[in-house]
Amino acid sequence: MATPRRGRTHSWRIQRPAEAAEIAVRIFCCVVCLMFVFSLAGCWGEPSFTAHTSVGITAPSTTEERAERIFRNVSRQLGERFIGINRRPWLVFGTERRELQNCLDHELPLINTWMQQQYGCDLFLHPVAVVICSDTADYESAAAAVLGVPPPSPLGFYRRSRSMVFVNLETGSGPLWHEVTHVWIEEDFATHSARLGPGGDRDAPNTTADCPLWLHEGLAMLHEAFVVQRADNAWIGLPNWNWRCDVLIAQQLTQSTNDAGMASGPAPPSDDDSEMLLMRVDDLLTEHQPSGESTATWCGQLRVFCWFLHEREALGPVYRSVRDMVAKTGSPVPQVATLTLIAGQIGCDRNEIDRLFRQWWREKLLAHRLRYPALPSQDS
Repeated sequence: MATPRRGRTHSWRIQRPAEAAEIAVRIFCCVVCLMFVFSLAGCWGEPSFTAHTSVGITAPSTTEERAERIFRNVSRQLGERFIGINRRPWLVFGTERRELQNCLDHELPLINTWMQQQYGCDLFLHPVAVVICSDTADYESAAAAVLGVPPPSPLGFYRRSRSMVFVNLETGSGPLWHEVTHVWIEEDFATHSARLGPGGDRDAPNTTADCPLWLHEGLAMLHEAFVVQRADNAWIGLPNWNWRCDVLIAQQLTQSTNDAGMASGPAPPSDDDSEMLLMRVDDLLTEHQPSGESTATWCGQLRVFCWFLHEREALGPVYRSVRDMVAKTGSPVPQVATLTLIAGQIGCDRNEIDRLFRQWWREKLLAHRLRYPALPSQDS
């Protein structure tokens, strides 16, 4: 006769499969219920992400889910008047479908192609919302609805922390190129910092530094106005919307040319404009944006300087070299190193950059004199 112990063991062996299955089913049901309750309560929270996530850093599924979530949230905040199109990485919103289609089918592809071909930028996946407003009223109301604050500029702005661009088309399409250029630069520097930085860790401290301010703003200003020759895909710079600054710079240079008895040109700046003088290249390459009236002059001259580098076929190489130096060191590029880099690309001594830049702009002024017929009023 089997002992009770053996009997219990025998009985357990017979009933174990059924009991195990029942326990597994109960555990599974409990887990499912808990997940459902937690999802309703929002306990899982938002999936973690990096502000400048790019190709090779975030899984596509996570990026797609985040893009859909941002698209729904912005659509809800903007209201029924705005329509949206999700063409990742671009989430474009506006009140006119024709404007959205032009942005997605023409403007953004042109920007994307140019940034990749000219500067070697990598196509990024991180979703970016672009709110295109037909007029100032929509522009101001959209910024208030989504961000809760008035726009900092009447033209457009890029809110880095939210990966959002707002553009006022009433001022032209230049601001779209300006702000989207900022987006591309941010994403490109972040991607290369992740690849080339110490240890290749995007989130490690001191592995990422931003694009230098002069290059960041200079490129954005430069891209506001140019034409592309379809035959050879050549890029040609044009005077931009902030042409008053260009005129003042041109007047000063022309006056110096007149003093040398070389040519005639527009009248020199008035006493009220005496501060609006052409800066030395050393002063342009600063990390501290000037304040007050000097801001417009500085931005306009940065644009002209980047235009100069582009026509010397140095802008792309300078951008890529600065980007890689920042990525590898995690620190800003010193001014002396920047000037040395630029001098090497245009084939001159570091101390000759300023002279060559001024000479180039004098020639540009004489070649395009009719584009500067007169100094516009302060309200222009």
